[in-house]
Amino acid sequence: MWRAGFVLVGVVCLAACGGGGGPSGSTTPQPPGPGIPVTIVPSSSPATPTPSPTPAPTASPAPTPGIMAIGWGGNTPETVAVYRVGQSTPLRTFSFTCCGWQLAFDAQGDLIMATSNDVEFYAPNATTPFKTLPQGGFSMALSAQGDVAVGGYNMGSTVAVYPGGVASAVYRIPGQPAFHSLAFDASGELAVPQADGTVKTFPHGSTTANRTIPVNGLAPSGVNFTQLAYDRNGNLALAPYPENAIAFYPPGSTTASYTVPLASGVDSFTFDAANDLIVGNRTSIRVFAAGTSTLIRTVSNVDGYVVAVDPLGNIPFAGYGGTSGTALANGTVVPITGTPNAFGVATYPSGSP
Repeated sequence: MWRAGFVLVGVVCLAACGGGGGPSGSTTPQPPGPGIPVTIVPSSSPATPTPSPTPAPTASPAPTPGIMAIGWGGNTPETVAVYRVGQSTPLRTFSFTCCGWQLAFDAQGDLIMATSNDVEFYAPNATTPFKTLPQGGFSMALSAQGDVAVGGYNMGSTVAVYPGGVASAVYRIPGQPAFHSLAFDASGELAVPQADGTVKTFPHGSTTANRTIPVNGLAPSGVNFTQLAYDRNGNLALAPYPENAIAFYPPGSTTASYTVPLASGVDSFTFDAANDLIVGNRTSIRVFAAGTSTLIRTVSNVDGYVVAVDPLGNIPFAGYGGTSGTALANGTVVPITGTPNAFGVATYPSGSP
């Protein structure tokens, strides 16, 4: 009989040895008869498989830098140039008639520019706009919902809001923002400086304010120069004229929760992926730890008239009187010359230029 772990080797002739075979034609194995020598050989142990070598870990590819746009000029024609972040040679440039005021990228990578006369949309790699909105202004904001808000004190006492960027859907809310002084939060709430020096916020799609913050942002000229932006926690940050401090207002509140003093003033500010506060002025860029007034980094001797930030912590900046460039996260500054009277800078994290 068969036994586990052994092999029966031999020739067995059941009929010749008188073994009790099965029925005719049966193939059922039978035990050997008497007198038939049988050799029992232990079976060989199965070979132990050789383990596959563990592949050496591969380094993750370095993230591809995004792109940035800088606009400059001051006289006709003005120019916009698009660069890879951290580079000083443009990927493309285009010129336009005066005057540009603010730049932004939408979620699709289209470059959007507010001018004195309209809002212009440029597809990736394009040098002519594929769409315009009829209201222009000194200040513009884009919402996560695709809305575009634009206005400015030379455009009257209202701000135009285009739901989804559609011209025919426009509605207006009160407001008289100056330079770079409109902002949406993640829900679509819009913050707008007012002619009386206050700042009002409007829920998404509404023409009625849900709060009025009693800052006095009026300059001696009577223009509300309050700089503002929402941080990544939904706090509204306000820097009213003379812009020597930034106060943070929690969602829905009209009382500041904390203030960041700024001895050397602010021309623009934004927030990075860690919610650190990035402040630019004509002589430096400063970075403050999220939720505090603790200074954690200073980039000196740069003109941070307008600043932006990418997901990797690089800080593109546009200089009005000095050079523009990028303050890289590793501490290196890459200058871009030949951008006099820069008015705007914007970043897009990936995709085509």
